[in-house]
Amino acid sequence: MNRITEILGKFANMGIFDPSDSQESKDLVKVALDLSEEYNCPMMMRITSRLCHGRSLVELGEREEHKGKAFEADPTKYCMLPPHTFKHQYEMQDRIAKLGEWANDASINKFEDYGGDTLIITSGIAYNNFKEVAPEVSVLKLGMVYPLPIEKIKELNKKYKNIVVIEEMMPFIENELKIHGIKCEGKKYFSFTGELMSEDIEDGLVKAGILTEKKIKEIVADDTTARGPLFCAGCPHRPIFDILKKAKVTVVGDIGCYTMGLLYPWEVLNMNISMGASVGMIKGLRFALDKLEDDRPLVGVIGDGTFFHSGLPGFADLRYQLKGNEKITMIILDNGTTAMTGGQPTASSYERDHVGQDISIDDVLKDMGYTDIERIDQFKYEEAKEKINDAINREGVSIIITSRPCALKFKIKEPNFYVDPKVCIGCRTCIRTNCPPLRMKNYRGIDKKKSSIDPKQCVGCSVCAQVCPVGAIKRRNNIDK
Repeated sequence: MNRITEILGKFANMGIFDPSDSQESKDLVKVALDLSEEYNCPMMMRITSRLCHGRSLVELGEREEHKGKAFEADPTKYCMLPPHTFKHQYEMQDRIAKLGEWANDASINKFEDYGGDTLIITSGIAYNNFKEVAPEVSVLKLGMVYPLPIEKIKELNKKYKNIVVIEEMMPFIENELKIHGIKCEGKKYFSFTGELMSEDIEDGLVKAGILTEKKIKEIVADDTTARGPLFCAGCPHRPIFDILKKAKVTVVGDIGCYTMGLLYPWEVLNMNISMGASVGMIKGLRFALDKLEDDRPLVGVIGDGTFFHSGLPGFADLRYQLKGNEKITMIILDNGTTAMTGGQPTASSYERDHVGQDISIDDVLKDMGYTDIERIDQFKYEEAKEKINDAINREGVSIIITSRPCALKFKIKEPNFYVDPKVCIGCRTCIRTNCPPLRMKNYRGIDKKKSSIDPKQCVGCSVCAQVCPVGAIKRRNNIDK
């Protein structure tokens, strides 16, 4: 993750916290909430993917109830027009200065003194990786990275000859120290991009002369076959990407589980930036290609959650200044949930599980003026393939809305499938659908590898059976428990 969090936080005059594990993630939220109330300002938590994916024991403590304050109308505070903003700029500056004074003695910034002439300053996950390779080097671990405890660091600077900053990505802490006249080094020894794993930190500390040798052994690649992330068994996105790959069409992607469509074995998405951007990008790309007299059809994908989150402005803009002969197809992957971030309800998910709202995607699009709208059942593979290909080749803007729900959220489970190895020709067409239960294996008495299906993983979506050219994949009569 980039240091954009700190840059935005500093710009907005907010306190920024950088937890290093699950316990700190909980504890620092409480500290941040208390400080937010005391200093009357928002606080920011820097949460990285590695931290979010980590697991550890967490001590909870006693719950404290706080009654919220009644809202009091104050235009000078809540209406940020120029006459009011000037005054508040000075107030924010003063507020950050006071927060910095608090940080100088705050227990969330922990100093570990092991002597020597070098002090390490670090925060977050980088602290844990540092402790693995240099547990007895003096370190100031920051719980809050903005504002920094500058006075405390200046006092420590008198004691240590060298200060080395270990932080991932851009040198935010390093630059802040230099702004305050504190001599230090950081990116001179550590990469400006990517995660700083233990071996990276060890290598940097050796370059800095803090460690004399590297002790972590280099990881030697073994013969294990690499396997990238997969859609869940029965994921309704799978047949869509299989169809798009075979169509060999230019596809503009978006953010969601379906972002994996840019990875092997699909490699279908040609562009991908942020949530809801697919609609705007596809219009811009269409405009640019038309200027070049390139009339290739374009397809965009977007999920139902993203449709409501940030896709609506794009669809509204897409309607503007249409010529009528565009070859644009938008596929809305309506799986009834915000699957990528934990299965939260969407504005249209009420019909499926009576959670969320009951706004119809179809009706919203019709109200916007779109007429070429069609819902499909992507598990009826051949029918879905025909309708998608027809839409791709039509002029104008066509919209396909898929209808199958998320297999993980809604626990889809039908009688599973098996492979008849005597019929299977080993063409791997089913394997290319990239479903977790599918794999090639040797059967007794058969020389050539044939496909197989793990009955414990198969949820019975039937896509593999439908793409099999020889009918070797068949459904069992009963669900295999």
